[in-house]
Amino acid sequence: MDPPNEQLLVHIRFTDAQDLSLYVFPLYDTPSSVKAMIQNEFPSTRSKNIRLIFNGQVLTSNTTILWDYGIRSSNLYMHCAISDFVKHDTTKPMRSKVTCVARGFDRLVATGFNQEEIRSIRSQFHQLQGRPFSEDQDPSDQLLQYEEQWMNQTGESVPEGSKWGYFML
Repeated sequence: MDPPNEQLLVHIRFTDAQDLSLYVFPLYDTPSSVKAMIQNEFPSTRSKNIRLIFNGQVLTSNTTILWDYGIRSSNLYMHCAISDFVKHDTTKPMRSKVTCVARGFDRLVATGFNQEEIRSIRSQFHQLQGRPFSEDQDPSDQLLQYEEQWMNQTGESVPEGSKWGYFML
């Protein structure tokens, strides 16, 4: 059976603005086309870095269609993180650092998210889950565990309509 060729309504959740509802064609649209739609709605984002997350997965490929990311029904939520572009100074040598294994949303650093974006995502996630969290302190082991569980979930193991299923980064 071929996938349906129809428009779907998706909701883009921002950390500092109201949700934006967009119609997409999952068989044709890509993360890049969704970003362009966001930029059309909010021109101030044209000079910003836009990152989309759905079901705990960063939508990094601008050539992969939304269908392949699991966007197959209406009323799904994507999280949108908007930040300034970070300029890297290539003239300075990189120093090796002893690093810890990143846990929870801190794993997003490896995909290019900055600390401000991660703090914002973390705050919104725990607020939506009804858990106390202060941005002024590091998350507890238990909160990191919740983040890990959510990031490791897939659309198949998250019950449709559950709180966990609707916080789409």
